[in-house]
Amino acid sequence: MVSLPLQLVVLGAVLGAALAAAALILSLVPLSTLGRGHPVLTRRLVPGPSAHPDLSKTSSRVCSLCSSGPAGEVLSSQKVSFVAFITAMELPVLHQHEEEKFFLNARGQKETLPSIRDSPTKQLSVVVPSYNEEKRLPVMMDEALGYLEERQKQDPTFTYEVIVVDDGSKDQTSKVAFKYCQKYGSDKVRVITLVKNRGKGGAVKMGVFSSRGENILMADADGATKFRDIEKLEKGLNDLQPWPDQMAIACGSRAHLKKDSIAQRSYFRTLLMYGFHFLVWFLCVKGIRDTQCGFKLLTREAASRTFSSLHIERWAFDVELLYIAQFFKIPIAEIAVNWTEIEGSKLVPFWSWLQMGKDLLFIRLRYMTGAWRLEQTRKMN
Repeated sequence: MVSLPLQLVVLGAVLGAALAAAALILSLVPLSTLGRGHPVLTRRLVPGPSAHPDLSKTSSRVCSLCSSGPAGEVLSSQKVSFVAFITAMELPVLHQHEEEKFFLNARGQKETLPSIRDSPTKQLSVVVPSYNEEKRLPVMMDEALGYLEERQKQDPTFTYEVIVVDDGSKDQTSKVAFKYCQKYGSDKVRVITLVKNRGKGGAVKMGVFSSRGENILMADADGATKFRDIEKLEKGLNDLQPWPDQMAIACGSRAHLKKDSIAQRSYFRTLLMYGFHFLVWFLCVKGIRDTQCGFKLLTREAASRTFSSLHIERWAFDVELLYIAQFFKIPIAEIAVNWTEIEGSKLVPFWSWLQMGKDLLFIRLRYMTGAWRLEQTRKMN
């Protein structure tokens, strides 16, 4: 076991390097270019609608540009831009394996999944990303479906669906989820089994793009958030009206529980938490205290707009999602929810936070340099 002083040294080094890199990036690229790319960098480095130019051509472009400008700031800026460009992926097309285009109905027969481009036929879709959740999923599903069924009894006009996305699990997650499909019917419960693990963000995206709801709720498979708190999110969403282009987001938040969580965590995990929250605020998202709560409610239009522009597919996808939402000026409400830490988290305290910290830097770097771009006129995918 690594001693606490050494952990603190490692943490300080990681945060120091991250902040130094962030400060360099922010000093080299004007903030006014956020989201649309630096005018010089975009002209030289961002490819058109066709495929990426080969690396040698890109290298020569960067070298010629660097040699023609001032030797200091421009040279460093182009190096940063070059790194961002060659390591950035283009806006990912939703790639589906043939098996992922279908779901099994309650009788075990294949049916084609719908698309978010279709008109909604349900009031609510609940997307549950699941990876090796055969033990924790039943508790969450029992609570969620118990609430949803009771709500439908009280209001027969209320309609819903629950979409469990098995993110390439190695256990019996799909079989456990399919039992609920058999019990409640495939019109209410559907299971999407991914061929390989995409990450939490990729699993949520697959579920969102196959949903039928007017509103779409992201909910974690561990059931850490009381499902009944969806009513709080719905009220928060309604309070944001009028919605621009029918887009709005309500985020569940655990920020009000911070004092209690600090008392229960080790110093190391507490420092990691504060460091991550600072980097989120410094680099990407302002005004949202808890970006990582897995309980978020989006209108169908907001979900389509944000997830169509999403690149990050792992743990930090929430940050990019809210970053995109703020760029498009989608109103966001942060709502306190009841949350309990559940054993069995897939998040490895140090390495997962380090991965997320790297993703935060890349989110800011790639959008600022134009390697990733957002357009106000982008149509919903």
